[in-house]
Amino acid sequence: MAALVAAVAALLLTGTVTAAADADTPSRVTVPDPNLGPAPSDGTASPAGPQLTMALRVYLSGQNPQAEAAAALAVSDPRGPAYARYLTPDRYQQAFGPSAAQVDEVSDWLTSEGIKITATSQHYITVSATVARVDAALDTQITAYPYTNPVTGKTSYSYADVGGFSVPAALGNDITTITGFEQWAQAQDPGRILSTPRTNATPASTDRATAVTRPADATSGFRCSQYWGQHTTPIPAAFGHTSAPTELCGYTVSQLRSAYGISASPYTGKGATIAVVLDGYSPTMLADANRFFAGQGVPGFAPGQYTEDMGGDSEPAGALGASCDNEPDQPEEALDVETAHIAAPDAHVVYMGTDCAGDVEQNFLDTMTNIVDHHLADVVTDSYSIGESQFSPAAGAGA
Repeated sequence: MAALVAAVAALLLTGTVTAAADADTPSRVTVPDPNLGPAPSDGTASPAGPQLTMALRVYLSGQNPQAEAAAALAVSDPRGPAYARYLTPDRYQQAFGPSAAQVDEVSDWLTSEGIKITATSQHYITVSATVARVDAALDTQITAYPYTNPVTGKTSYSYADVGGFSVPAALGNDITTITGFEQWAQAQDPGRILSTPRTNATPASTDRATAVTRPADATSGFRCSQYWGQHTTPIPAAFGHTSAPTELCGYTVSQLRSAYGISASPYTGKGATIAVVLDGYSPTMLADANRFFAGQGVPGFAPGQYTEDMGGDSEPAGALGASCDNEPDQPEEALDVETAHIAAPDAHVVYMGTDCAGDVEQNFLDTMTNIVDHHLADVVTDSYSIGESQFSPAAGAGA
């Protein structure tokens, strides 16, 4: 009897301990919140319509994230034996990419929540779901924030979650973050809308390179200064002055190449592709660049050496989609394209435009992801109008 009582007591104790352990185990884990800060407190926000459809991306953590971070540090340390010994895409995918089991587990969970899977890549699963489904699956509340344009009087909405969001604990090691929420802090001026999208997928016309043969300053009389105050130009009377020094001419292409050792270097960028990523588009970019280089007495772009891809944020490689046509991102667009040719005169330069309407941050990340997924370029340069401090934790994790 004593032995039986002891055995029962042991079983009860074991059950109690197990229950306590289960109680301490979280059923869900949080993922990086896409919000940049506290939501506006002006009382204008309201829950988003439950039937509103959202397109999201569920980024996968992959295998051995700790080992992946260590490997990235090892190939970046000049003092280590693994320096610059980069993995091929196939080896990286094998060692650190999401496993088939991870993809299946996350996909099964999404499907069980009534969320439609639209595509799967090496890095993420794209999904489509109503706000109601998203709220339930991520234990959150998608909220709409109105913005009324003071000029047009039109109201548009951007969206964010309230209270962060989470996923089942069993998937905590499989999901890095979820992106696609249009954040209230990134709300764009609805007056800046897309103009007619480009649909021609051919390379930029080389005919434009010879459309202008005479520098603009040859007819305007404007002369830049080799030193401050060398030349002046008339201005409206201001502060007792009717003229002002012209802007400095800056360094020539030859001077820049000499200063950076490019002129004497055997490395000219031949065989490499440089992607310039911005959200504008100048239809005269090639003509402008070649006119600039001709004025400097150096070769411009050869036929086919400069191309444009306006669908870089979402469309397949080579497709031209919506971008900020007729809204050149000057001076950054010309600066980046021409500087790329100065630094690597034999490299292929492709200008990739992203949408300037909607969620600019997500469009930018989509473009960068598309470049990596399809290896559209070897080097990427971008000058975006949003600072690093404006990127949310979720966006950083997604990148």
